[in-house]
Amino acid sequence: MNDLLVELQTRIAELERRSGNFVRKVKVASYENGKVVVEDGSGFRSARVTQASITSGEWQIDAPANVGAQGFLFCQDGETENGIFFPCIPSSAHPHASNTGGTLCLKGPSGVQIEISSGTLTITCTEATVNADTINLGATGGKKVARIGDMVAVGGGSSKGNWPIVEGSSTVFAID
Repeated sequence: MNDLLVELQTRIAELERRSGNFVRKVKVASYENGKVVVEDGSGFRSARVTQASITSGEWQIDAPANVGAQGFLFCQDGETENGIFFPCIPSSAHPHASNTGGTLCLKGPSGVQIEISSGTLTITCTEATVNADTINLGATGGKKVARIGDMVAVGGGSSKGNWPIVEGSSTVFAID
């Protein structure tokens, strides 16, 4: 009978240990190549575990966590070395990107921000590069745009012929 009680106590202790590891609120202690070490302030510190990203078919969204970012460590089998870190809890050091309902906002370092709200897309950054075969400014079917050095056909009067563009915008640039 004593052996049975000891065995039951051991099994219950193991189940309690594993159930305590299913979900933990944690903070990133270090990040390296898609893996993080997280801790919860109680003395728990994980091995290197994978940080979750959003992937759905051909689309992937990933934002490597900074040290101090908060989230949850999910351990499906109760073993923390098999856990996955989901960075999802705002803090004063890492606040919400937006508090406005109906707004999609992505904020990054150095003031970079992409916001979609009420049908308007706003991109804030120091420089933007667009790699596309065709770019339509405003809507499709607009007029062609020329760049400095492009030869442009000019019609009418004594200036008829092909002439190069010699001045352009100081804020919009293009590469051949």
